[in-house]
Amino acid sequence: MLALEAENVGLCADNARLKAEKRNLWAEHRKAEAECRRLDGEVTRLTARVTELLSTIEALRRGSKRQAAPHSKGTHVEHPKRSGRKPGEGYGTRAYRKVPDHVDEVVEVPCPARCDCGGEVELDGALEQ
Repeated sequence: MLALEAENVGLCADNARLKAEKRNLWAEHRKAEAECRRLDGEVTRLTARVTELLSTIEALRRGSKRQAAPHSKGTHVEHPKRSGRKPGEGYGTRAYRKVPDHVDEVVEVPCPARCDCGGEVELDGALEQ
């Protein structure tokens, strides 16, 4: 009977040691589960951020291929002025070449006998330029 009692004492000690080890393992398990949940949340957040950055990169890549209009220089003007010279008073000062003081050369241009289409040409008069 003594052998059985000694074996029982040894088994009780092993049982106590195993129960303590089980408690420690359950504590580690709970910590690992909490870390796993935290990392799952981090993965979800980072995946969303990567998706957002990829869409931004794609938008920038598309935008770089689009050619801007030649008049585009930033913000839109509400009522832009029309381009080119303005008719009437808006034209500004009209400038003409000054009439020369003296004539350097006189060029006689004869009237052709026929026009390019083959018809006859009549001289109505001569003018000075």
